[in-house]
Amino acid sequence: FDKIMDPKIRHARSHNGIVPRKALAGIAGLAESTVLASPGIREFTRSVSALAGPGSSTTRAWAGSVRLTNQVRHDIQSLLALTTTEQWGLFEPRPPSAECWSDASVCGYGCAGAVEGAPLPDIAGYFGRRHVSGDITVLEMEAVVLGVTTWGPALRGRSVRWHIDNLSVVYCIRNRGSRTPRVMAAYRELCVLTHEFQIDIQPEWIATLDNETADALSRRRDRS
Repeated sequence: FDKIMDPKIRHARSHNGIVPRKALAGIAGLAESTVLASPGIREFTRSVSALAGPGSSTTRAWAGSVRLTNQVRHDIQSLLALTTTEQWGLFEPRPPSAECWSDASVCGYGCAGAVEGAPLPDIAGYFGRRHVSGDITVLEMEAVVLGVTTWGPALRGRSVRWHIDNLSVVYCIRNRGSRTPRVMAAYRELCVLTHEFQIDIQPEWIATLDNETADALSRRRDRS
């Protein structure tokens, strides 16, 4: 992977996105072996492995072709772009050196945090049209995404204890995946950012009543 300079996937137009199953299985196998060194990239291997199929040791089991879905194409591109040896150290266990809180309301989001006791600037804003889905779990995940987007440089290379008052989001980050497509799409945005800034997020559930600072920030602009 380190030698690949251009992560774009190309194939002849006449193929219409259809590739040999054996070739895709080879990529899936290499990706899964990379997970042993870098567990955090597992979110980018799930769709590739699922499309390649279980297979077996026989040549016949890998016969035929499959059509690449947009998600598989995206995940392969993400793997090629993100899985470099320089990033593997990110996944070594280490104690948190930063603490953050986030929350979402119907229209807005808010984040508060600190690095080694020094406060980070508060974040409060509206969700853009692309983020407004009506699903509070998606919005809560997007609040984390927007927090990392803003604080990324300040959190670079750190392990962060991130307090979230939505259990579904906590489970998604902790288990590296969700069965809900829209939540998974938002989680993938988060994964790209955590890889870019080499941030290890350790999610923790917090009761809504105890998340008052982030909650107030998420509603601040609703009243303006």
